[in-house]
Amino acid sequence: MLIVDDEPDITSALSATLEDTFEVHAFNDPLKVVASFKPGLYDIALVDYKMPQLSGLEMLKIISKIDAKVKVVIMTAFDAGFLTKEHRDQPGNIETLLAKGCIIRKPFSKGDLLAKLDIALKSEHTVAAYR
Repeated sequence: MLIVDDEPDITSALSATLEDTFEVHAFNDPLKVVASFKPGLYDIALVDYKMPQLSGLEMLKIISKIDAKVKVVIMTAFDAGFLTKEHRDQPGNIETLLAKGCIIRKPFSKGDLLAKLDIALKSEHTVAAYR
């Protein structure tokens, strides 16, 4: 599992929470993810929506060209209405994630996170939607 969030406390907490269930690789810099990403390395990515160097969606667009099979859960503090308005010029991306249940709003519980990850892993939705 790939975890990407620009806040080290969040990646540390998520890693500790999920390491019993997944093999976790956590990053705080999406540019480092892009530079080191290899096909077949991850089944699922848990990615923060808003990061200073590169947004979660921008990062997903880049890695989708390397491995289009990775499943996705986006973490955000924003509500669905904001996300839809923010991306109205990019139809399909946010709406598809919302429809597939692959966005989780911060703060969230371990149970809610595990449920979202399960939904994403069973979904046919992958990073390929971001090409």
